[in-house]
Amino acid sequence: MRTRILAIRVPTRIAPGARIQADIATILEQRRTAGDDDNVHSLVLLTQTGPFGEDWHPTIMEQASMENRAIEMIRALLNW
Repeated sequence: MRTRILAIRVPTRIAPGARIQADIATILEQRRTAGDDDNVHSLVLLTQTGPFGEDWHPTIMEQASMENRAIEMIRALLNW
């Protein structure tokens, strides 16, 4: 079984409840309902609050936070 994860990063200028998250959830639900793929999941990464790295890139601490969220999701999906 192959599991695919779609990770998106919400830009700081868009609220965390932005329409893109709802759109992605709708698309995933449509695919699951159609029987296309039950192993596609999304991970919404939280908006940065600063301090920011170079050119608005995440700092090392922010990167570690995103990494931990991804690890938690993968562990839950794979029952680790």
